[in-house]
Amino acid sequence: MPDIVHEVTQKISQTGTGTCFALPGQNATGTYCDVNLTAHVGVDFAHDIWVWFEGELTNGRILQGSYPIVLVASRSDFSFSWSGGSLHWSGDSIQCASGEVSVGTDVDPTHGRFDWDLWSGTSWTRIGNVSEMDGTFWIGGTATYSVTNPVYPDPVSIQITDWEELINYFPCAVRSGSDWLSCNRTGGNVQRREAGVWVDKKNTENGDPNTNTVYTRRDGVWAVQQEVGSA
Repeated sequence: MPDIVHEVTQKISQTGTGTCFALPGQNATGTYCDVNLTAHVGVDFAHDIWVWFEGELTNGRILQGSYPIVLVASRSDFSFSWSGGSLHWSGDSIQCASGEVSVGTDVDPTHGRFDWDLWSGTSWTRIGNVSEMDGTFWIGGTATYSVTNPVYPDPVSIQITDWEELINYFPCAVRSGSDWLSCNRTGGNVQRREAGVWVDKKNTENGDPNTNTVYTRRDGVWAVQQEVGSA
């Protein structure tokens, strides 16, 4: 388990044709599933970005069978392909979840309901570092079985609107016994009294000097105070 310092969430809701998850057909366009997911995105003390998903991928009428499936995330756009007897994904994509859905005949004599339930949660998967990402990542999923001329879904881009919450950090550390504890640890902070109110003071990993608020004097120069201390 990564030691997550900050976490934000983003909803992914898609229905009908063209969603980011589809079951490829035999010489045919894939059967798309409705997507109702929540992406949990977190940053750890090393400023690595992690993600896990909860929710459902569903279709109300699928041919009876067993469907091995994967869900993939990436810090850049990517695509699926089939070669050498297995499914591949391009770029820096990383598998975040996998499973197998069994479809019975509860709809008619040959079809049933497809439902990949991720409510029980998937484990954290590292997809990059704050130095490599700008708040956007992509997700997509499909089945891993072999078909002739498969048509795979296009991943969807996800924009984390409160990305600053992930890349900002509390600098400095406090002494506790023989240990220096990071002010960016869970429950920690750096604050300044302004107009009678205590205000959080953070620095950022995005390289914009205008977003930094805490500096230290070193060799006659004011330098941005880094994140220090232990968790």
